[in-house]
Amino acid sequence: APLPPDRLAQINPKDYAIQVGTQTPAAFFHELAHAAHGKVKEAKGEKLKGGQNKKQETIAEFTAAVLMEMYGYKHTGNAWKYIRHYNKDPLEAIMQAVGEVEEVLALLLPALVKGESDE
Repeated sequence: APLPPDRLAQINPKDYAIQVGTQTPAAFFHELAHAAHGKVKEAKGEKLKGGQNKKQETIAEFTAAVLMEMYGYKHTGNAWKYIRHYNKDPLEAIMQAVGEVEEVLALLLPALVKGESDE
Protein backbone atom coordinates (compact mmCIF):
# COMPACT_ATOMS: atom_id res chain seq x y z
CA ALA A 1 0.00 0.00 0.00
CA PRO A 2 1.30 3.47 -0.78
CA LEU A 3 2.38 5.78 2.02
CA PRO A 4 -0.10 8.39 3.22
CA PRO A 5 0.63 11.77 1.58
CA ASP A 6 1.76 13.29 4.89
CA ARG A 7 4.55 10.71 5.50
CA LEU A 8 8.01 10.08 4.10
CA ALA A 9 8.27 6.70 5.83
CA GLN A 10 6.52 4.48 8.35
CA ILE A 11 6.71 1.11 10.10
CA ASN A 12 4.09 -1.56 10.38
CA PRO A 13 3.58 -1.95 14.15
CA LYS A 14 2.73 -5.66 13.77
CA ASP A 15 5.89 -6.89 12.06
CA TYR A 16 8.07 -3.73 12.08
CA ALA A 17 8.36 -3.72 8.29
CA ILE A 18 9.72 -0.36 7.18
CA GLN A 19 8.14 1.45 4.25
CA VAL A 20 10.17 4.36 2.86
CA GLY A 21 9.00 6.81 0.22
CA THR A 22 12.16 8.92 0.08
CA GLN A 23 15.86 8.44 -0.44
CA THR A 24 16.67 10.46 2.68
CA PRO A 25 18.74 8.28 5.04
CA ALA A 26 17.32 10.14 8.05
CA ALA A 27 13.81 8.87 7.31
CA PHE A 28 15.04 5.28 7.11
CA PHE A 29 17.11 5.58 10.29
CA HIS A 30 14.15 7.17 12.10
CA GLU A 31 11.86 4.27 11.18
CA LEU A 32 14.60 1.74 11.90
CA ALA A 33 14.86 3.26 15.38
CA HIS A 34 11.09 2.89 15.87
CA ALA A 35 11.29 -0.76 14.81
CA ALA A 36 14.24 -1.47 17.11
CA HIS A 37 12.52 0.39 19.96
CA GLY A 38 9.50 -1.86 19.44
CA LYS A 39 11.75 -4.92 19.75
CA VAL A 40 13.37 -3.54 22.92
CA LYS A 41 9.91 -2.97 24.42
CA GLU A 42 8.74 -6.44 23.37
CA ALA A 43 11.68 -7.98 25.24
CA LYS A 44 10.32 -6.25 28.36
CA GLY A 45 6.74 -7.41 27.71
CA GLU A 46 5.71 -3.93 26.56
CA LYS A 47 4.56 -2.39 23.26
CA LEU A 48 5.02 0.86 21.44
CA LYS A 49 2.15 3.29 21.81
CA GLY A 50 0.16 4.00 18.66
CA GLY A 51 0.34 7.30 16.83
CA GLN A 52 2.83 10.07 17.30
CA ASN A 53 3.91 9.66 20.93
CA LYS A 54 6.34 12.45 21.86
CA LYS A 55 8.74 10.24 23.84
CA GLN A 56 8.83 7.60 21.10
CA GLU A 57 9.39 10.30 18.46
CA THR A 58 12.23 11.74 20.55
CA ILE A 59 13.84 8.30 20.91
CA ALA A 60 13.52 7.58 17.19
CA GLU A 61 14.83 10.96 16.07
CA PHE A 62 17.75 11.10 18.49
CA THR A 63 18.71 7.54 17.57
CA ALA A 64 18.51 8.54 13.90
CA ALA A 65 20.77 11.54 14.60
CA VAL A 66 23.38 9.26 16.19
CA LEU A 67 23.23 6.84 13.24
CA MET A 68 23.43 9.71 10.75
CA GLU A 69 26.54 11.03 12.50
CA MET A 70 28.11 7.55 12.46
CA TYR A 71 27.62 7.36 8.71
CA GLY A 72 28.98 10.86 8.07
CA TYR A 73 25.71 12.74 7.55
CA LYS A 74 24.88 15.97 9.34
CA HIS A 75 21.43 15.86 10.88
CA THR A 76 21.63 17.37 14.36
CA GLY A 77 19.93 20.65 13.41
CA ASN A 78 17.03 18.85 11.76
CA ALA A 79 16.78 16.41 14.68
CA TRP A 80 16.65 19.29 17.15
CA LYS A 81 13.81 20.93 15.19
CA TYR A 82 11.92 17.64 14.97
CA ILE A 83 12.26 16.93 18.70
CA ARG A 84 11.31 20.54 19.51
CA HIS A 85 8.13 20.07 17.45
CA TYR A 86 7.01 17.42 19.97
CA ASN A 87 8.52 18.85 23.18
CA LYS A 88 8.62 22.34 24.70
CA ASP A 89 12.08 21.60 26.13
CA PRO A 90 13.98 19.41 23.63
CA LEU A 91 17.04 19.04 25.85
CA GLU A 92 14.95 17.77 28.75
CA ALA A 93 13.14 15.39 26.39
CA ILE A 94 16.46 14.01 25.15
CA MET A 95 17.74 13.60 28.70
CA GLN A 96 14.60 11.65 29.65
CA ALA A 97 14.89 9.47 26.53
CA VAL A 98 18.63 8.80 26.50
CA GLY A 99 18.39 5.52 28.44
CA GLU A 100 16.01 4.05 25.89
CA VAL A 101 18.08 5.52 23.03
CA GLU A 102 21.04 3.61 24.47
CA GLU A 103 19.00 0.38 24.52
CA VAL A 104 17.91 0.88 20.90
CA LEU A 105 21.48 1.58 19.79
CA ALA A 106 22.73 -1.47 21.68
CA LEU A 107 20.29 -3.59 19.69
CA LEU A 108 21.19 -1.97 16.35
CA LEU A 109 24.94 -1.51 16.54
CA PRO A 110 26.02 -5.17 16.52
CA ALA A 111 23.89 -5.72 13.42
CA LEU A 112 25.25 -2.59 11.73
CA VAL A 113 28.86 -3.42 12.55
CA LYS A 114 28.38 -7.01 11.36
CA GLY A 115 26.81 -5.73 8.14
CA GLU A 116 29.75 -3.43 7.45
CA SER A 117 32.37 -6.14 8.06
CA ASP A 118 30.61 -8.60 5.73
CA GLU A 119 31.16 -6.39 2.67
